[in-house]
Amino acid sequence: LRKMWDCILCGCCASECGMLALNEKDFKEPFVYTHAVRYAEDSRDKAPMSHAEPTLKNDGLWKCLHCLQCVTHCPKHIEPSEDISRLRQMTVNAGHDQGVGPQHAKAFLMDIEESGRLNEPKMELRTEGMLKTMARFPFALRMLSHGKLDPLAVFQSKTIEGHQGLCKALDAARRAKKK
Repeated sequence: LRKMWDCILCGCCASECGMLALNEKDFKEPFVYTHAVRYAEDSRDKAPMSHAEPTLKNDGLWKCLHCLQCVTHCPKHIEPSEDISRLRQMTVNAGHDQGVGPQHAKAFLMDIEESGRLNEPKMELRTEGMLKTMARFPFALRMLSHGKLDPLAVFQSKTIEGHQGLCKALDAARRAKKK
């Protein structure tokens, strides 16, 4: 918590945040997430989720791309992207696991567990579902015409070299988390 208390609200993280410029209605300034997790992790607080829940509005918490611009420009060396990750985990653990953001994270993990690599078409189906994915059909056609999309990728599950080791590492991380 000590590092987060050093935030002076200078706004350097916000001035460099590309997602903030694109999603100003639901994505908050990076320092907002730092302060939310600071209060939510404070052991003296009797209602920690009351600080985390406002960041969930319109999946705003899940829109950070972790480009690390907020980290590299912070004069106090605070890491808002790390705070956002912790806040995401905290909210999922508290049962806020519905919505596009948490579904995308689950789909990402499923792809890694299945093959060790991302399968974008399959991940889109798992995240958004068939109807919303079909609504993006014109975009998919443009990607296909430029060679950026393999329509058969949904059915492919070729694993990477060392996939078994990766799965063992994921299992070890899950066991460590339970302790």
